[in-house]
Amino acid sequence: VKKKILLAGAADGSIPFDGDQVEINYVGTLVGVGGGQSDWTVEEVVQCWLSTQQGLDGLGPAFMEAQIDGQKLLDEAFFTEDLITNTLGVSNRIQCKKLAMAARRLMKQQNDYVDGMEFDSNADRGSFSIMVGKGKVIKAMELAVSTMRVGEKAQIISRCDYAYGSDGLRKKN
Repeated sequence: VKKKILLAGAADGSIPFDGDQVEINYVGTLVGVGGGQSDWTVEEVVQCWLSTQQGLDGLGPAFMEAQIDGQKLLDEAFFTEDLITNTLGVSNRIQCKKLAMAARRLMKQQNDYVDGMEFDSNADRGSFSIMVGKGKVIKAMELAVSTMRVGEKAQIISRCDYAYGSDGLRKKN
């Protein structure tokens, strides 16, 4: 989770404590160039996609050695069943196909959920109230709000796994 302060908050430096009730306003958009899935580092691919979303921690070293970053993962011509079998060492054909299909599904999600798309906002609903430290909001929001001062305005960038569960997105209505 990365935070960029756009407007400084209270001069007294006070930040909320666990259990404090705070009101926030937010607009959630998908991150474009410089923070989207195609910009993931090898480590982020292993942590976020391979381990969290696919549950395949054991393939982490092979992904690291092959330097599978976000661009390679999303390149249909590069991330093939042949690469998965021969370079990453996945001998189980079913697991190989599942991994290739999961990468293709991620590619499709990038088309369905385009960069800059607004996916959530409280602008029409009024202020949003949360109790800090209770885990009732997405992890990225919890982490960001707990470091913000009263009146602060910030841009928060987080990986998808810090948003809406292991898939990192809410299904379209």
